Amino acid sequence: GRYEESIDSYNKAIELNPDYAEAYVHKGNALNDLDQYEEAITNYKTAVELKPGYAEAYYNLAVILNKIGKYEAAAYNNQKAIQFRPDYADAYNNLGIVFEKLDKVEDAIINFQRAISLRFNFLEARYNLGNVFSVLGRSEEAIKHFELVDNSMARAQVLECLYKNKKYQKFNEKLKILV
Repeated sequence: GRYEESIDSYNKAIELNPDYAEAYVHKGNALNDLDQYEEAITNYKTAVELKPGYAEAYYNLAVILNKIGKYEAAAYNNQKAIQFRPDYADAYNNLGIVFEKLDKVEDAIINFQRAISLRFNFLEARYNLGNVFSVLGRSEEAIKHFELVDNSMARAQVLECLYKNKKYQKFNEKLKILV
């Protein structure tokens, strides 16, 4: 359907202008949505060859590399995205996710915090940071971020943190609010 039509349109744009880096990124996005990762990767790589400072192309490449388990390469491409666009909150968040998978927890925390400092209401980064703090047993910090996210998953995480840390009165208070 729609993605195939989009890909055809991007192919026509590339045919008319083979140096049109943005067309390669958009085509890569459509291929990613179709789970055609290797082909998407090829398009993102072509985009950065044509436009070496293209932060979004590096970021999109990093997202797919993370998705397919190539974490070191994903970290590298997130760092390239940040190098060319230092205010790229999504790239910091994605880098935090990658570092968490690489067991570089302190680096993950730093990157989630940087993402939040760039976009205060970045709920995904707050949730990710809360998860890291929860795993580390830093429940108070985890709860602070989960409460700011305020969705059902985050509320469940708050309850779990309180219960694990034997804060039963607070647990019961929060539970009464939810019920």
